[in-house]
Amino acid sequence: ATTRRVRPVCALCPLLTPYPFKFLSLYQFIKMEKEERRKIYEQTLQQWGVENQMWMVCEECGELLNAIGKMHRGRVSREEVITELADVTIMCEQIAQYVGYDDYEKEVERKLNRVIERLKKYK
Repeated sequence: ATTRRVRPVCALCPLLTPYPFKFLSLYQFIKMEKEERRKIYEQTLQQWGVENQMWMVCEECGELLNAIGKMHRGRVSREEVITELADVTIMCEQIAQYVGYDDYEKEVERKLNRVIERLKKYK
């Protein structure tokens, strides 16, 4: 497969990265090994800096909130929400890389187990 300089997976910065990423479909990204994703996240943090990426999380969350509100009023499609949700997910995982990805994964697992326990009450 050919590689070339392309925008990072999240495509949030107008600059091209100096890293040779391949274009990925969402399916390929989701199926990508955790270590591969973490390498990409580490490179984005090095390229643009942690503080800038944290501000990007705020910006992307705002865009997601706007898209959800507009979808609720019938002004945008669910695809717009999906796009913004993907941006927020990727940005949050970049920050998780900075603060501790393994701890982040453990917390996600703990929270999901808590939801499962709560759902059992409704059976």
